[in-house]
Amino acid sequence: MRSLKSFNGYPFYQPHALNSASKSFVGLIVGLLADEGVLDLTKKAFYYIPELEGTGLGEGTVQQLLDMQVPVKYMEADTPMGIGRGTPIFIASGSIPKPENYHGPENLYEFMVASKRAIPPGTVFKYENGQTETLGWIIKRLTGKNLAELIQQYIWSKLGAEENACMHLDGIGTDIASGGMRATLRDLGRFGSMMCNNGFYNGQQIIPVPIIREIQKGGNPQLLEESNHHYLPGFSYHNQWWISHDQYGGYSARGKFDQQIHIAPKTETVIVKLSSNYSPQPEGMQACQAIIAYLAKNE
Repeated sequence: MRSLKSFNGYPFYQPHALNSASKSFVGLIVGLLADEGVLDLTKKAFYYIPELEGTGLGEGTVQQLLDMQVPVKYMEADTPMGIGRGTPIFIASGSIPKPENYHGPENLYEFMVASKRAIPPGTVFKYENGQTETLGWIIKRLTGKNLAELIQQYIWSKLGAEENACMHLDGIGTDIASGGMRATLRDLGRFGSMMCNNGFYNGQQIIPVPIIREIQKGGNPQLLEESNHHYLPGFSYHNQWWISHDQYGGYSARGKFDQQIHIAPKTETVIVKLSSNYSPQPEGMQACQAIIAYLAKNE
């Protein structure tokens, strides 16, 4: 019999916002489509989305977008100041109301098309949402399916999930790839267990092993160290996942308000943390690593 206990008013059956932890699901779908030969990771985004030709996001390859190595600038001249960092995409996605006299992008597609090249792709790590939204657009253009449909098809329907996950949409019905997913803790635990077990779960191989191995390999820690994410020493970012490069093989999906799906395959440990902390700190990641180290020492 399942407990009916709620935590701060949040019952176990209610999907919780994942924010940027959603990005890791996008990375998996891209990997699955590449594995099937549907897309080529070396092609530039505008190859799949001609509307992005001549834009900053369009110049990056699919792999560079996966690794957050496509630094761009956005048209912000007519954006009201003082609303918050990242305002244009939050307005475009419908995450915050459109202010009076606003003249910027009003949906995610307009937001991406408005991107301008900053410096050459592949030279720095620049974590931001437009790159994941571009991956979401590519996925939809190639398959004719929404991101939510693809996550259901490839992952959710195979996990034996207890509850439905869901995806937030912008004003014209586009899935918010960079942070729109919601799911329950128990189902995210199932997902994490699947990833920890090399993609095998519920009696079937859900994610091919080479896709898992590629994530675990990680990216370039030096690029992250030189970025504004230097508070995660030794980490890299690869295929929309954070890789710790520690002795436990740890890697994570992370959300803006301290949501975590932390996987340590060498100790067969999965930690799922749902949170709405307004100002998440690196201590959340460090706590996961400390728990895993303690369990490894005392097993």
